[in-house]
Amino acid sequence: MQRRHIAIVATLDTKGEEGRYIRDLVSKRGHIPILIDAGVFDGPYSSDADIDNEAVARSIGLTMEEIRDGKRVDAAGEGETIALMIKGACAVAQRLLTEGKMQALLCIGGSMGTSVGLTVMKDIPFNIPKVMLSTVAFTPLIPFGSGSIDQMLMQTIADLRGLNTITKLTIKRGVDALCGIIEGEGKTIKKEPIIGVTGLGGHRIVEYCVDLLNEKGFEGIVFHSIGANSAEKLIKEGFVDGMLDLCVFELV
Repeated sequence: MQRRHIAIVATLDTKGEEGRYIRDLVSKRGHIPILIDAGVFDGPYSSDADIDNEAVARSIGLTMEEIRDGKRVDAAGEGETIALMIKGACAVAQRLLTEGKMQALLCIGGSMGTSVGLTVMKDIPFNIPKVMLSTVAFTPLIPFGSGSIDQMLMQTIADLRGLNTITKLTIKRGVDALCGIIEGEGKTIKKEPIIGVTGLGGHRIVEYCVDLLNEKGFEGIVFHSIGANSAEKLIKEGFVDGMLDLCVFELV
């Protein structure tokens, strides 16, 4: 089995025990964990990070002391601090991606950690598997369009206040799911140029156009027009070679 780098994003000041548990589970599966601390403060598990919060701050030209100075008790100050940590975590993730040290990504958190994780995932390419373990999964705290088009979102069921029977089970399921993906999937090979076709359900015209594209040596792939910008992301990443936009309903 080929060992893969799995990046783990967690706020170790509040989710340190869980972050270390994930790191150990990844190691036991034979892969290489890279634990990234996106927490604002230091905690008893902060030293477990492979990339500590100070390195996260440096990635955007700041220090943790400068970031913490903005940590006021009001919501505006807290929001600004979280935004800086998100920006830093995104920069670290992109660097790992460039260096070839991210073949998968797992994030864990409550409301803040989920905001960090989903934003980091948003700009990670389609071919990198992603799992978000969240205490607020499937709640209004995660608005439509958050995160990546291809992430797996899992509810931790119990709140993340240390390890217990339920959190250990749900965290292990998340790690097993991610490791299962990277161990089981092969490299995506495009045999024919891919043409995306937008549709609004099972309309015959969409099927007719896909059949015509396939006959001409293309691979027609249908995207639902009411989606999460899936086609747009795949175009930017060079996965889709052309678009047949049949459903520009916002214009008509």
